[in-house]
Parts: sequence; structure tokens; C-alpha cells
Amino acid sequence: QFLLISQALITYKQLPLKLFEIAPSYRREQSGELAGMRRPRAFTMPDIHEIVSDVEMAKDSVNNQLAFVTKLMNELEITYEVSFRILKSFYDENKEFVERVIEKVGKPVMIELFEERYAYFIFKGEWNVVDEQKKAGCLATIQIDVENGKRFNITYVDADGKEQFPLILHTSPSGSIERILYGVLEQANKDMKAGKIPHLPLWMTPVQVRLVPINETFIEYCQSIGETLDKEGIRY
Repeated sequence: QFLLISQALITYKQLPLKLFEIAPSYRREQSGELAGMRRPRAFTMPDIHEIVSDVEMAKDSVNNQLAFVTKLMNELEITYEVSFRILKSFYDENKEFVERVIEKVGKPVMIELFEERYAYFIFKGEWNVVDEQKKAGCLATIQIDVENGKRFNITYVDADGKEQFPLILHTSPSGSIERILYGVLEQANKDMKAGKIPHLPLWMTPVQVRLVPINETFIEYCQSIGETLDKEGIRY
């Protein structure tokens, strides 16, 4: 995405500009770092990069992406924890924004403030599943990137006809596909240990409805029910 957008002609009229892909990713992990589906060497990542002009547009985009992330996390039917990592100067200048975001999250949020920027982001939200080993696995994330526009020579033309470096939002609305399965299976394990019936979310279940005719005279009736389910997108 960065290669494509660095070679494109973008103007302020097109911002915010969203790019989306589902892409294979690879990490050269150190010995001992791999951990099942929580941390593999190769994974598949649904990824959004949103090109914005300034901090105010970035904050609007965070709010829009937040609704998307919350919807998808709830559809996974898992318990999750939320944490924010924020550059202290950004937090001090935008405390009301952070408080409004937390209010929209609707649950306690752990906030880590750092005095000096150690990575490309000034704001990073993480939606984590905590597994049986008490390890946090990040699923969804929203980040405000202030560095990679310049680093990858990504520019847009402003209202005065001058080239400017944009800010970039990195959003994975659900986390990697492998880690989604890890989160759902961990939730099923927690439910089982709590005496509940473990299950997959209905939309993820390979067979959503199973029809069991008690004898051959009911087969045709079951097929008619199946046709109705099929029209509604229900697998049977």
C-alpha cells in the first residue's frame, strides 16, 4: 500500500483516503518467541491505512474506525481488554478526545503514557484477548502514525498547491485471521472451564443449522426448511 500511494497523485480533496488489503505477513521471530496461533512466523492480516492531513482529521478517523473495530470485536463473542499507548504531549493536548474515545469503548482502558516517541505512532489502541497463560494477544489495533508519510515519501497536494506529508492511520479492525481463531478458541476453552457450553460465533460455524428427519417422510419437509434458510444466508 505504501509503495502504491507514494506513486499516486493525491490532493487534499481526496482526504481522508482509505486503502484496504488482506495480505500475508512474515516475521523473523527469535528462538522461543513462537506461540501457536498467537505468535506465528507467517500470518494473514486484514489491514487499513487511512491517509489524513492533520491531527484533527486523524482524531475524526479514529472515532470512525472505533465503531468498526467495536462491531467486529463484539461479533467474535469474546471477552477482551483494551489498552492505549499515547505520547504524553499528545495526551495533554487532546485529553478530551481520549476521554470521549474511552467512553465509546464502554469499558475500563489501561493507558500507558510515554514521554518520548519510541516508534512511529503518537496514539495506539489495542484490543487484546487474554489467554489461559495470562498472555495478552492483540487483535484489533488503531494507530496514528506521524513518521512513515515522510519516510516512504508519501505526499498530498494541499489547497495552496504545495506538497505535504500526511499522517497515516494504521487500523487492523480484527487482527490477523490466525489470531482471530486463537481468540475464539481461547474463549471456548474459558467457557468450558466455567461450566458453559463452548461454541463458535454463529457466522463462523461451518454448519449453522442441522436438520434431523426422524424418518424418510420428513426429508422433503426438511428440504423446504433448508431452502428458506439458504435464501437468508444460513448454512445447513
